[in-house]
Amino acid sequence: MNNQANVTRKIDHFEEDTIAYLQADKIVVDKNLNSFFILKLIYGIVFMALAIVLSKLNLKPIYFGIFTAVMIHLAVAIVIDTFGERYTKAYKASIEQALQL
Repeated sequence: MNNQANVTRKIDHFEEDTIAYLQADKIVVDKNLNSFFILKLIYGIVFMALAIVLSKLNLKPIYFGIFTAVMIHLAVAIVIDTFGERYTKAYKASIEQALQL
């Protein structure tokens, strides 16, 4: 995985045909936004399932602690994904604005 080669290839593609690059990048951004939604949905479902398990079952303290830690992890992951989704939407808006020019 040569990251510099990837960056150079993308810059070259952008300089050769800006419109085609932006259209292709918009497709990737749309897929990323869909992935953010699915990921947050899964995190939310697992979080709710763990909350129900913790409220209904009388678990040993070790399992209660583990489930609580997983719930905290999921909550933080949802927040982080929300920031990623917000900035991805801003990037998509800038791509759409550039395509309209």
